[in-house]
Amino acid sequence: MRGRWFVERFRAARRLLVTVCGVQLALGAGAQAPPVRLFAPEAVLDGSEAMPVRWPVAVAAESDTAVAIADAARPRLVLFERTGASWHPVREVELDAAPTAVAWNGRRYLVAVRGRGELVAIDPRAPGSERTSLPTGVVPGALAVLPGADALVLWDAAQGRLLRLAGSKIAFEIAVEPAVTALASDLAGGVWAAIGAAGEVRRYDADGRLVTTWRVPPEGSTPAWPAGLAAEPGGRLLVVDRAAARRRLRLPAHRRHR
Repeated sequence: MRGRWFVERFRAARRLLVTVCGVQLALGAGAQAPPVRLFAPEAVLDGSEAMPVRWPVAVAAESDTAVAIADAARPRLVLFERTGASWHPVREVELDAAPTAVAWNGRRYLVAVRGRGELVAIDPRAPGSERTSLPTGVVPGALAVLPGADALVLWDAAQGRLLRLAGSKIAFEIAVEPAVTALASDLAGGVWAAIGAAGEVRRYDADGRLVTTWRVPPEGSTPAWPAGLAAEPGGRLLVVDRAAARRRLRLPAHRRHR
């Protein structure tokens, strides 16, 4: 199946919805987003009686048949596999603090946990987990892995800045206000940043320069609150808006920068 999987935290049911791809659109630099397109869920991932998911806060996809959900209710990462049309939890890894983000780097899941200056690395085919220290003073919130490179982009919640890390070194840093609520990388080495309080999605290029800003349309009188991002291999961007009753929408990626 084509497409990326993404999660939205329901205020009541708090379930993970897996959705299929919708319409593909294109915009020029600096253009505003077109009307949104709503989705219908294809499947609901809420775990099993033995491994229930109570408070999903982030999701990452290893493949079309393997995803991991960060659950903040009982801090842990729950790994799912798909068999046919059904999804099943196959493993859980306990965390010692509530997760804030998770990303797949091609080998392992990287999990940011609240208030810790480190990432937890989890190999889905090996037991246990490993910890990777970040530069002194960095506390990760949102997280994205850059394609084709051993590099990360993360939101430093301690100092209010967007960082690109190459190993343990900071390649660039950008002061961003208000806080970044989600990140996604694109094929050109750039990054998309969701700014929840501003109702915006911004794109920065590989050198950290701001390329474009999209205002997510409000739902009636309720301002948008983009809380999740995922970039598809085909160049499209998925945006999760947790405001009001609108749960799923898509904004197009900037096709010129693929």
